[in-house]
Amino acid sequence: MELERQLILEAFLLEENERLLTMRRNDERLLLEEEERIRSQVINILSEKQFNEHLNIEEEVKQIKNESRSWVNKNDLLREIERMLNEKHDYN
Repeated sequence: MELERQLILEAFLLEENERLLTMRRNDERLLLEEEERIRSQVINILSEKQFNEHLNIEEEVKQIKNESRSWVNKNDLLREIERMLNEKHDYN
């Protein structure tokens, strides 16, 4: 009788351990999915910001070309445009 009870208890403990392990794996999977979703959002935001910065730089270059500002030597316009594209701009 005691052996039967012990076997039932062990079976119950094994079943409970499996249930808890399944829950833990599911929680870990959900956390990884959430991390990936956040990572994807951050990448999208950064990509959009870089794209917008690129558009702003292009617009500034077009404006310089159109206005032919005196500080831009027309002979060095290509070099000036290249310099501006290489500079870091913060448009926020």
